Amino acid sequence: MELIIFCLFIVFVVFLYHSSGKRPNTPPGPRGIFGIVLDLSRKQPWKTFARWAEEHGETVYIDVLGNSVLILNSHESILAALEKQGTNFAHRPTLTIVGELMGLDQSLPLTNYNDRLRKQRKMTHLTFNASSNPKHNELKQLIVEELIRTLNRKPDAPMSAFRLAIGRMIVGTTYGFDIKAENDRYIEDAEKIMEMIGPMLFPGHPVDLLPALKYLPRWLPFHVNAAAAKSLVVDMVERPFEHAKALMKQGLVRSAFVQNAMEAKTDDENLDYYEHMVKWAAVSLYEAGSDSTSAVLSAFLVAMTTFPDKQAKAQKEIDSVVGLGRLPIISDREHLPYVNSLVKECMRWHVPLPLGFPRRSDAHDIFQGFDVPAETVILPNLWQLSRECQNPEAFEPERFLSFTDPKLVDPTTYAFGFGRRLCPGKQFALDSLFLVVSSVLSNFTIHLAKDSVPFVPLATTGLIR
Repeated sequence: MELIIFCLFIVFVVFLYHSSGKRPNTPPGPRGIFGIVLDLSRKQPWKTFARWAEEHGETVYIDVLGNSVLILNSHESILAALEKQGTNFAHRPTLTIVGELMGLDQSLPLTNYNDRLRKQRKMTHLTFNASSNPKHNELKQLIVEELIRTLNRKPDAPMSAFRLAIGRMIVGTTYGFDIKAENDRYIEDAEKIMEMIGPMLFPGHPVDLLPALKYLPRWLPFHVNAAAAKSLVVDMVERPFEHAKALMKQGLVRSAFVQNAMEAKTDDENLDYYEHMVKWAAVSLYEAGSDSTSAVLSAFLVAMTTFPDKQAKAQKEIDSVVGLGRLPIISDREHLPYVNSLVKECMRWHVPLPLGFPRRSDAHDIFQGFDVPAETVILPNLWQLSRECQNPEAFEPERFLSFTDPKLVDPTTYAFGFGRRLCPGKQFALDSLFLVVSSVLSNFTIHLAKDSVPFVPLATTGLIR
């Protein structure tokens, strides 16, 4: 029934589209709704967008059932739109499935650029700032030491160990308490949520294109899945926040985001609304950070098993700087340029969010001399940006040592968002990646187990910013 109604809507909208008057002076792009929908239905749409860029230019515009989409396929166009165009391009698209039906419309990544978001971002800077980083790194160092002990006991399950370590870092810094095992409910619920919402975050689901479909019967699969996800989301928002508050009353919580934000509340601010902002900011930090960092670490594992010569080169550098008596620490980073480059190459070689996170124009605007209608979804093709270099499919950390390739872009400048939507936890994530990668390489040589099947690194359209 879903498919029948969707097809009828397509026919109806196509008729209206072709019978309408003159279209605005929008950027070039493919025409023909059926061809566009067919292309968008393919896996890895970022590759489709790159092909469109070859045919139409770096900035591509499409109309999908009356929904305007602007696709940015170069570093220059992305910076021009997302950093220089102003607040009009700083909003988020309306995602009916994930936002309204799954209940994530209050999360930082899906919130429009408004006073509430600015207040929440100000809250995050109380904890995620340059002066706080040394305190965070002490905690992360202890967690990495436990990670190494875990990998010594269970060397055949590195991704589970990585997820636990990253989860402990983020929970400890966000809520102020610890989690002990990879099957902890916080981690399990977070992974279930990301599995359910990840495929829905790319604008293109029929219910996002035609929101009236949300009024279809509740027994349809998308409604059932959305209801299950919403239940998990509500629990994930409330439970760790209430646990942190209880520990705060007992004086048992370490300094963390929730405590810092609650202590910053002024008497004239409504407590219920203020707590609402804090709990949603907290859960957004956890979900976004764990998903993206795990994706980079999965790429790291694949790269090390595929390119052992690069692994050996990084290990040699670590041994010469750190020695054998201790684990690397943050202050070692400036003396480990190859390891730094290896982390960057993991982020470039398999960019964790190939299409970043979509933006939306709040009002009509002019961009590069073209009309951009109000409510246009704006997609930065970060995958294409990561391929703007020589021999892009090769894993070559050396490219970031010299930067001799004029087209090469440092992935740390685009993997965490742009301008007003830059991820507040960027430095936290980079420090975490360095500590995990350098410590693992200082203690282990990574290779595939005998008779094992090579795995593919995680690709996600998940929640980052």
